[in-house]
This record gives sequence, structure tokens and C-alpha cells, in this order.
Amino acid sequence: MASREVAYKDGFMTTWYDFEDGAILDLYNLFVMKANKNRHYYLQGELMGDKTNTRVQMSRVIMNTPPGQHCHHFGNTMDNRRANLSNKNPKDHSPLANHAKKRGNYIGVSWDEDKKKWHVQLQQSIRGKKSHLYQGYQDGTELEAAIKYDREAIRFGRPPESINFPEDAHLRTEEIARGM
Repeated sequence: MASREVAYKDGFMTTWYDFEDGAILDLYNLFVMKANKNRHYYLQGELMGDKTNTRVQMSRVIMNTPPGQHCHHFGNTMDNRRANLSNKNPKDHSPLANHAKKRGNYIGVSWDEDKKKWHVQLQQSIRGKKSHLYQGYQDGTELEAAIKYDREAIRFGRPPESINFPEDAHLRTEEIARGM
């Protein structure tokens, strides 16, 4: 195992890697990035001499992660030793793995562990930014939450093919007309 100090804001952070991957890391200008709003940090790099300033996540470079897959850290995200990394399909690598909300089995439905309710969320993308059309909680079963999602999706003009139960779209339309 080897380590090196990488500049971050006003100080340095330590990253660990396998000795044999040191030659790969030597090809990059390394820096530390904070992942989203959580407390996880990860190592990124820009290939030296590359005029495009393309940033890459170093764990993906070390693991030669194929396009369409994620490189998963088992624990500390600054630990880039191969024993701490694994390539995974997006379905197997949930960003919510340690979060209170767990993805449900239906479109727009997730379980909120804190509230002990199903969370129903309908989003749209406008110019690459997501906005919420509808967001609420559903007591009862996951199936009831999926039906609520379908009802709201139809109310906002989504086509029947984009809902959980397209064969029941006419029922949801009738419910909306009756004010349900």
C-alpha cells in the first residue's frame, strides 16, 4: 500500500492506493472533490498535457470501469486500493444505500425510513435541471403509492406508457374526473 497527500482547499487529504497504481496516478494532476452535499470526498485527476481539462474520477481509472457502470468504494472514498473498489451495474449500486430513502419497486416511489411512509415524487427535466411537479407521502402500501404516482402523472399530462400501470390509465383518468 502507498499513500500521498493531495491538496484540498487550505490543506491536504491523504489518499491510499496500491503501489502498482502509482504509475497511473503519476500521469494526472490530482485533486480532491466533495461529492454532492454529503461528507464524502473522492480523488479526481486531469491528464497532464490534456488541453481539454477533462476531469476523471481516479477510482474509475484504476479499476478501468467500463462506460455505463459505476465504481463503488467499500467504505472510505479516499481509499483507492483495488481491494476497496468494485465495478457495479447502476442497478446494483444505489446512491441511496446508506440513506433513509430506499428506492421502491415502482416508478416515482421510495420508502422513507424516517417517516415510515412511502414517498411519491413526480419530476420533469427542463434544460437539464430537474424540478418537482408533485411530491407527497402515502400511508399504506407501496402499491397504493404507485397508483397515487400514476394518478398524478396523468393529471400532469404524462402518457400512459410512462406510468406504473398503463393498462389502468383509463381508471386513473376517471378518478381524476371525479375529483379523487
